[in-house]
Amino acid sequence: SSEYNMKVGDLVRVSFPTGYEKPVLGVFIRDDIVVGGFAVRALVLWEGHVYSTPIEQIEVINESR
Repeated sequence: SSEYNMKVGDLVRVSFPTGYEKPVLGVFIRDDIVVGGFAVRALVLWEGHVYSTPIEQIEVINESR
């Protein structure tokens, strides 16, 4: 995504493609998988665990800076 500019500590909303689960709030940790110079997955902390999460499911709510 061209707007991808997440930094450690950013508050993010994680949405789920099935629509069955409600979106959750989490904290961006760092890029997880980078392909061709672009992050495709990021590590996000939510509900006490760190998950590798597809970038397209993450939306920044509040920047940490």
